[in-house]
Amino acid sequence: MHEIEGLLSSRSIDVCLIQEPATDCKGIYLFDRRPYRVVASGVGPKAAIVVANPAVGILSLQHLSTPHISVAVFTVGNLRLVLISAYFQFSEPTQTHVDALESVLDSVSGNVLVCADVNARSTLWHERGEMVVELIGRKNLTVNNLAGSVNTFINRGSACLDVTLTSYGVNVADWTAVHNLTSSDHAIISFDVTQNCARLNDRTDPFVKYDWSKTNWNEFRKSLKLRVSAWMTDLESPDLDTSTAALLYNYNLITNIITISTDTP
Repeated sequence: MHEIEGLLSSRSIDVCLIQEPATDCKGIYLFDRRPYRVVASGVGPKAAIVVANPAVGILSLQHLSTPHISVAVFTVGNLRLVLISAYFQFSEPTQTHVDALESVLDSVSGNVLVCADVNARSTLWHERGEMVVELIGRKNLTVNNLAGSVNTFINRGSACLDVTLTSYGVNVADWTAVHNLTSSDHAIISFDVTQNCARLNDRTDPFVKYDWSKTNWNEFRKSLKLRVSAWMTDLESPDLDTSTAALLYNYNLITNIITISTDTP
């Protein structure tokens, strides 16, 4: 962790998404004190988000975070990103972690960046890797790992276990994976992020239209009522992070609906 702290300061890194961090009785070892802001959940968390730049905004989404997944909203200037740091425990079923990550992705809106140690080879013939590939396809995510780059994990064997995923509209540049910067058997992955601000009408992909004729409106109303009830519970929560996150989520949801309505010809 001392090595990572050195990299944060020497390379002017804004934020670091860590999997399997060292922990102590206070939390994430070394980063559990100022000037760092840390997003992590539970005792001995397996995933964390560490913010090194005091000029950026970070909103912890604790109601979505677990010991294996840390979620936060990152803002700087006009850039807004939902950051997700995820660790798939090798000793546990991969499907369990895939489902947990998919649940988080279903609960957030806007631009998303996922940095994950999936403990699965990215090949369709490998059962663990296939589960991750199917998730990426279902959520229409982009894999930013560069073809031909070094394997991110090197020990007695080697594999590409660490993936950088983004949603539509998030551009990753200068993606690199480098070993020997720390004593870890995983590479340090670094990259720059920009946000594509193209409007819906400017997209090159075809506009999606929905057929509402077969919609079960009774089921829709029931589902909507349950979701509204859950949102209201979070909004009225005495926990500031939970209520703020619920308010932000609903604001973004409404904003997206308005944007789609006004941009649709």
